Amino acid sequence: MTTEIMVPTIVDIANLAPAVQISPSTLVAPFGAGMFMLVLVVGGMRAIPLSERIVKPVEHAMIIVMLGAVVGMWLVPITGIAQHFFMPSLGYYPCNILQGNPNKWSNDWVLDTQWCVKGQTIEWVKEQARSAVTPGASR
Repeated sequence: MTTEIMVPTIVDIANLAPAVQISPSTLVAPFGAGMFMLVLVVGGMRAIPLSERIVKPVEHAMIIVMLGAVVGMWLVPITGIAQHFFMPSLGYYPCNILQGNPNKWSNDWVLDTQWCVKGQTIEWVKEQARSAVTPGASR
């Protein structure tokens, strides 16, 4: 989720893409994956009786990842609220009628309100933006 959703979204916002889909819950995904892997490692280390000296650093890493997940969960509503303040200052308009929202907490934003058409996708919006920029495309 980090490389497929979070990073491209940040890059799209920085480049003022014609449409952006923000999903604040992706902040927790990297911590969830880290927790899952560390729980498996610690569980295996506890199943094989290893010395505390070997197990403790991995347990501390798991606690740090767990605290990061708690911070990420606290940031989800803050990110949701912050986007409604900052996205309009970048020229974006909310458009939650586009097709393809992965969940009800995702928010779609478009640069032109005419591109907010029910049933269309973000790819359609990006195509409309490309054809609007291409000379002679609207003839």
